Amino acid sequence: MNINMQSRHMLFLQFGLILQAGYGLEQGLHLIAEQLDEQELKTLVCRLNEEREKQPTLADAFAACEVFDDFTIHMISIGEISGNLDEVMLSLADYYQRMDEMSNQLRQALSYPMILLLMMLCVVGVVAWKVLPLFQDVLRSLGSDLSTQAVMFMQFGRIFSMAVFGLLLLLTAGLIVFLLYAKRQKEDAATLFLFHSPFFKKLRHISLLAQLTYALAMLLRSGIDLREAMQYACSLLPNCEIIDKLQACVQGMNEGESFCDVIRKEQLYEGLALNFIEIGFTSGKGEAVMQQLSDEYQQEVSHKTEHYLNVIEPIIVLLLAVIIGVVLLSIMLPLVSILSSL
Repeated sequence: MNINMQSRHMLFLQFGLILQAGYGLEQGLHLIAEQLDEQELKTLVCRLNEEREKQPTLADAFAACEVFDDFTIHMISIGEISGNLDEVMLSLADYYQRMDEMSNQLRQALSYPMILLLMMLCVVGVVAWKVLPLFQDVLRSLGSDLSTQAVMFMQFGRIFSMAVFGLLLLLTAGLIVFLLYAKRQKEDAATLFLFHSPFFKKLRHISLLAQLTYALAMLLRSGIDLREAMQYACSLLPNCEIIDKLQACVQGMNEGESFCDVIRKEQLYEGLALNFIEIGFTSGKGEAVMQQLSDEYQQEVSHKTEHYLNVIEPIIVLLLAVIIGVVLLSIMLPLVSILSSL
């Protein structure tokens, strides 16, 4: 069962609101199931209610459903132990909403170039198999013998357009295979591409920092010790370059080093962000600082996404103009040569 980020946000939001209203777990789960329209999510809630009767804790019931990650289960367990389950549920709702927004931004950064790629494929295909043969027939019907140079221009245009079409076709086929692979792995295609593409390294790094910083802020807000929060964060992030730094930070904290010292040494945060964190934890405002910093990273992800879109769009349009221009020249030059000989 694959539950998307938006559905998870709605589930935990309803759960948190119902618990805040004073309803018990059993009654709350029944109310949530009655209000849900999405069949897959309703099935999950019903199974969760069944598992709750079998398992000793709600966290164990969530784990038995085999849908939620370790981070979510740990957070629910912490909420049960601390007596702040409603606050934890609302925090998880905010977390999944934030992750859904980031995923949508990444999807937007990738979907628009893909649409332009398909448009280029269609345009070049029409030119190669419809327009060029039509113009060649028109040139031959003029009754004049084409010069060797004119024939070369026409052949070049035909070969060039077919080569470009073949390249675009390969790119489109690769895109389809990638989307099928992502679907089979039950992962978001935009996120999967982001973590494997060298072209989006900066955007990937910022989005990971945004995810990490927000998770730390949420864990600290739930009353979790900073060292334990760092350990939980290791299980939250995918296998990436930040994980090694994060694990080194955890090891350093276990050896007695302070949080600010280890993140400076491992360069987990740098520049103004590092100074902001040091000031916040020195003044006892660590949770508020991490929340503010996560918001700034989120805004930076949005700005980077817009930047990529603003750069990619004119590049693709320029490539399309160059391709069409070369093909038109291969048609017009022989035509001018014939008309000048009449």
